[in-house]
Amino acid sequence: MPSSPFRVLIAGGGVAGLEAALALRAADPDRALHVELITPESRFVYRPLSVSDPFGPRATRAYDLAPLVEGAGARLRRGQAAAVEPDDRLLTLGDGTQLPYDALLLATGAERHPAMSGVGTFCGPSDAPAFHSFVESLCGGAYKRAAFIVPSGPCWPLPIYELALQAATRLRAVETETQLALITPERAPLAAFGGVASRAVAAELRDHEIAVHTGTYVEGLKSGRLRLDMQGSVHVDAAWAAPRLDPRVPAGVPVASDGFVPVDGAGRVEGFIDLFAAGDMTLGQVKQGGVAAQQAAVAAEAIAALAGIGPEPVPSPPVLRALLLTGGQPLWLRADPSSATPSEAASEPLWWPPHKIFGHHLAPLLAGLELGAAV
Repeated sequence: MPSSPFRVLIAGGGVAGLEAALALRAADPDRALHVELITPESRFVYRPLSVSDPFGPRATRAYDLAPLVEGAGARLRRGQAAAVEPDDRLLTLGDGTQLPYDALLLATGAERHPAMSGVGTFCGPSDAPAFHSFVESLCGGAYKRAAFIVPSGPCWPLPIYELALQAATRLRAVETETQLALITPERAPLAAFGGVASRAVAAELRDHEIAVHTGTYVEGLKSGRLRLDMQGSVHVDAAWAAPRLDPRVPAGVPVASDGFVPVDGAGRVEGFIDLFAAGDMTLGQVKQGGVAAQQAAVAAEAIAALAGIGPEPVPSPPVLRALLLTGGQPLWLRADPSSATPSEAASEPLWWPPHKIFGHHLAPLLAGLELGAAV
């Protein structure tokens, strides 16, 4: 080890950034690493519960970042990663500050935008009031046909399923005659979780009387008609969709044709040994907090190995976990390619602690926080 500390920069204060900081602390008991987490945010927002906000008391939680980062043995710096000079190992922030590094992990995420014209978009907590108003109108009989849409391209489809199922549960309670449909380019409902889990989700949709159209691409809504790719159009009174994701990538970082960052199994950006990326900004179809946490943890192991304080990680396919909220009994889903049961669905937790986002280090931390610290 060199006499000066090995300087690690983490750009991003979301799930991937926090999981990486916690994983580095676990890998570095002698504190040989100097870890700094850089983010423009002052709070960590636990977004997955926002799908419950339109249907009852606010469920979304937010935590001050400073104690979380300091508890991980890292320093918090407010700022936005603007550019990277990989050959010189320099990160430039939005205010012009240049920070040298020995290893840099980018976890800057993706921006969420409307996926198509004329359709409501649920991006998270800020859209809960609008969706609540939609549900109230739905229950009041204002709409006879409503659609929930998974857009094409990389995304995380689970929230739009949860919104559809919870809306259907509310409709059943008020006995309003409204037809709901879920339209998705997936070959089967939540197909990424494998056959067993997908069939369980399909059964849940049937029980909630939601019509499902798989292998179908929606182009937009105009004059009450949903335009479908190669399939004409269908009439609906209202529609909501999951957002389109645009990766936040600092200048100077290599990207694929769609703008996402290609990485290897250890999270290294193509062509570099000391530049890493994890989470929604990386190349891949599934954009989910649990996957981001696993990517970040592996990248942290690789950074520790680069610093000479741990073995090189052995990459493996990520385990996909999700808690599907339905308005009633939730459904636990898991897809583990290395397991004897690669696809599972259950009415009881399949992992512990039972957080919607599972990170080996982050989930126990969040489980231990007092509810009084949440917003």
